[in-house]
Amino acid sequence: MRKSTAVAAMMAAAAISIQSDDAPVVPAAGGTVKPINEDDVRMKNEVVVVTLEKDRYFVEVDYEFVNSGDAKTVMMGFPNVESAPYAESIDDFKMWARGERLDVTRRFAEERPTEDEQWTGRKCYECSDVSFEAGETVRVRNAYSQRYERDYDDSWRKARYVLTTGALWKDDIESVRVEVVAAAHPTEFMPRVSFFRDYGDTATYAGLTITPGAFPRSGARRVFEWRNVEPDFNLEITFPPRLWKYGMATTTLEADGYDYSPDRALDGDPTTAWVEGAKDEGIGEALHIECADYLAGGKLPGDPKLRAIGVVNGYAKSEAIWRANARVKRARVTLISGDDADPTETSFTTTLADKPEEQIVEFPEPVFVRGVEIVILEVYSGDKYADCAVSEVYLYPDQP
Repeated sequence: MRKSTAVAAMMAAAAISIQSDDAPVVPAAGGTVKPINEDDVRMKNEVVVVTLEKDRYFVEVDYEFVNSGDAKTVMMGFPNVESAPYAESIDDFKMWARGERLDVTRRFAEERPTEDEQWTGRKCYECSDVSFEAGETVRVRNAYSQRYERDYDDSWRKARYVLTTGALWKDDIESVRVEVVAAAHPTEFMPRVSFFRDYGDTATYAGLTITPGAFPRSGARRVFEWRNVEPDFNLEITFPPRLWKYGMATTTLEADGYDYSPDRALDGDPTTAWVEGAKDEGIGEALHIECADYLAGGKLPGDPKLRAIGVVNGYAKSEAIWRANARVKRARVTLISGDDADPTETSFTTTLADKPEEQIVEFPEPVFVRGVEIVILEVYSGDKYADCAVSEVYLYPDQP
């Protein structure tokens, strides 16, 4: 399955921070490397697991390589780029063979740098030498993480994985298995619609989309497998940007070595929290969430349509810490819409249960929202501290 087009595809992929299968490479002039066809070693099996977090994704790849020729050493290169304004480099690439960690060296691609590379990053490879005995099967493992690719409008987050570079190895791949795990909160992956005030129209954003085709789903995990394949397709995962821009609060507890700022209630991590900084239990203190704008790099103001918020009440880092601090019992929720000159506010009160699990607070009706404010009206007292905490607030989009 050796195709010259696979080399071109691999090199083009690396230019926009698309990561792909290990490829056989050889040293070239000036300490650079170039991809080649491998006549003896077959990539027999491959398992790719992509875990989607809020701001970056994590990739683990397990390969089974079989050498049908004499003993040899193969330099394996994983395509990468240097960081640039429109490209993110992977900085924590790791490789193992036979369960042992290998030394990894970054080497630039052979081709001459182009003018575009100041924006898209110079092409390079993460290289390791893997030795094979005659007829030996060797298991190789890669692991890395990377920030999502985004467009100028900031209207999606995207992860890519190129499978076509497997064409450089001998014969077809017996089995390719891809697992995509949506590990962030479900609201990160939901479709949504926003109203953009500057031009009086709406924009719709798709939810989690995986190509090629529909992946069988089991909860937050999507799995697909191809058999006896010469892959002529690549993996592309797209989902919308986050719904919030930043958090603000009337007060914040200050403590050396600890961060209790409002954004800690929006970071997707229930073990962190916003903690109010008043001297009493925080009655009247407020947490404000400013919603995100997406078009023109976030320069056009827009209101996502929301139907509910999810609240992790208290400081949920542990049961002891949760009980030690005060929790919100009753709150006033205000939904803010419209522009600065003529905002519209809708308020309602809600009572939260005294538990650390997420609670859904439905709005009276779905509404386009530029900001959400939560004011503490009554608390459950802590066993040790008067400080009132909120670990997480999730924004639930109304489904378009």
